[in-house]
Amino acid sequence: MTPFALHLIEDHPLAGVAAAHCRDHDVPLVGGVACGRCWEQAIRDDERFAVENDLPRELTVDPEDIDEVAVDRVCQGEALTLTVAERSVAIRRLRATGLPITAIAERLHLNHRTVNRALGEVDQRVRRVELVVPVPASARDVGEVAA
Repeated sequence: MTPFALHLIEDHPLAGVAAAHCRDHDVPLVGGVACGRCWEQAIRDDERFAVENDLPRELTVDPEDIDEVAVDRVCQGEALTLTVAERSVAIRRLRATGLPITAIAERLHLNHRTVNRALGEVDQRVRRVELVVPVPASARDVGEVAA
């Protein structure tokens, strides 16, 4: 197996594109996904698109970004991998529908302690918010603080 074949597998970002190109071919598949020619076409097309649109070669992923489509799909019962931030949104969203914690854990393939912990973290963030009451300038000037 060539070193490149180790990277050209079904979790590669272009695997779906390569597989779509390769639907009608009856040849050995690299990584169980697509033939070498179709992998090459997918990679070259991706590179061409990046160059034409002045996109960076490497994308940095912000772990706090939320893929709303993925969260919606998981909330509807589809099994997908979510980031920690997305999982937290899914848990809160499902809880807001009135779904019990055990059902949320089952739908998201988590244990109930993980769901409880995520909901507890949300509650703690809410409790940490302090109410700030502005003090009128006249009260600050004379040293009085309004109750």
